[in-house]
Amino acid sequence: MASTLLLDDGEFLIRLATHPATSTDVAPVILERRCLVHAAERIGSAEMQPDGSWMAAVAADKRPPQLPFDVVAQGVARLDAIVGLWTARHRAYIGYHALGR
Repeated sequence: MASTLLLDDGEFLIRLATHPATSTDVAPVILERRCLVHAAERIGSAEMQPDGSWMAAVAADKRPPQLPFDVVAQGVARLDAIVGLWTARHRAYIGYHALGR
């Protein structure tokens, strides 16, 4: 899977997860944090919903296993979902994947 970098502040980055069979207009948006264990850990994402709107969520701490994410934008345009991810990047639960969830 290819990707297109959209935002990068040196610690966090947002990229489009593009695929040859998928238009970039509907490609998921991934929020990652650089870390020492892995090149980067995924801590959030935004995806198009069936109605054409976008929903964005970041990893959450101390949630029931069936609700491991905090929704930061829902029913919005893609750009608003990206803004929601970028704004919430520092409050996302960083250790989410390190705990094996």
